Amino acid sequence: LRAGATELVAAARLAGLDVVIAGRDDAVAARLGCDRVVSNGPRLPRAIRSLQQGGAVVLLVAAGGSPGLPAADVALGLRAGSGPPPWGADLLAEDDGLAPAFLVLQASSVARRVARESAVVATLGAATGAVAGLLGRPSGAVGRTMNAVNAASAVALANGTRAGIELARRPTPTWPDP
Repeated sequence: LRAGATELVAAARLAGLDVVIAGRDDAVAARLGCDRVVSNGPRLPRAIRSLQQGGAVVLLVAAGGSPGLPAADVALGLRAGSGPPPWGADLLAEDDGLAPAFLVLQASSVARRVARESAVVATLGAATGAVAGLLGRPSGAVGRTMNAVNAASAVALANGTRAGIELARRPTPTWPDP
């Protein structure tokens, strides 16, 4: 196993994601605690499309020029040794370490949380705007409503910015080579 593989799977679990491994070795999948094993090699794009048809959004982490990179919704290409970069990937890592994949998983978890929080803020802003529009003089109703909605937008934007800064300040993980 690559250094950090176990921690990467744990991070995916913490983010509420299913883990699917591409390969032929069921023992590795069992050791990592993966949910499923799919075919690797030329059949990988078909397996990815099958997952997508089932409603999954696929993040593929692959070293080298994997044939699954173009099929994935988000593809993180890890550079294999001194070989060429995996140009078919959406995101490129400078080496074959799993730290960038760990960061992408953390970012998706943070983004999911911030989206839920922003939806709550938007609902509160809309409700506050509706109440503010009904109170007071009718000629100022639009202004009061927009003030409440704009304030909610500013709160959601500030919350997203705070979460992004917090994510950027997290240290890059390092793992011992197994």
